[in-house]
Amino acid sequence: MFLLTSRAVLRFYGNNVVEFLNRLFTCNLAVLKNGEFTFGCLLNAKGRFLFDFFVYKEEKEIIVDIAGRAAEEFKKRIIGQGIRYGT
Repeated sequence: MFLLTSRAVLRFYGNNVVEFLNRLFTCNLAVLKNGEFTFGCLLNAKGRFLFDFFVYKEEKEIIVDIAGRAAEEFKKRIIGQGIRYGT
């Protein structure tokens, strides 16, 4: 993986990280094996596009590669959903 200055890398981990993020992302994380990646999106409640990103699975972590300018807002959306779902 190469780190670019225009991109941000966010790491998600925990007991139910795949199940939690699967409810939010358009891609199916359950089928990803270690070392594999896929492309996904985050949509709002009405199904409108918010963010696109690459998702990489590494052991017990899900790594999201997203445009740097979108990273903070993306994190806020994910944290907000975690509070809503009680995770």
